[in-house]
Amino acid sequence: MNSKDTPFGSDNDSWIAGISLKWQLFDGFKRYHEKDRAVAARSAAAELLEARLREVRYRVRESVMRREEMGKRLEVVRNSLEDAEETVRLLTRRFENSLATMVELLDAQTALNQVRAGPGGVRGKLLSGRR
Repeated sequence: MNSKDTPFGSDNDSWIAGISLKWQLFDGFKRYHEKDRAVAARSAAAELLEARLREVRYRVRESVMRREEMGKRLEVVRNSLEDAEETVRLLTRRFENSLATMVELLDAQTALNQVRAGPGGVRGKLLSGRR
């Protein structure tokens, strides 16, 4: 093929055979840095997961405590309503027997109306989970 006189002749036949092997013995600590980077990323992901779990636990605990608080507030309002109704009943009896004035009875009725307006608000907040 490489003949000088005839095209495609057999002058100066040559063959080349070989094996190429590339082995990088030193890569500037690249493999070690990549391993360190992977370990750091894994550690960061684990810390992030733990932080999220702590946050969720905190929020659940806070919600439970708020629900308990609202339940106690509702109980206080119910007791206040019972007390205000009893006060109005007693002052009505006293007024009928001329032992209390109309102003005292009206004050008690106003207090009862204010307490009656409260439970709906507290109950609604309790059901909706708001504070």
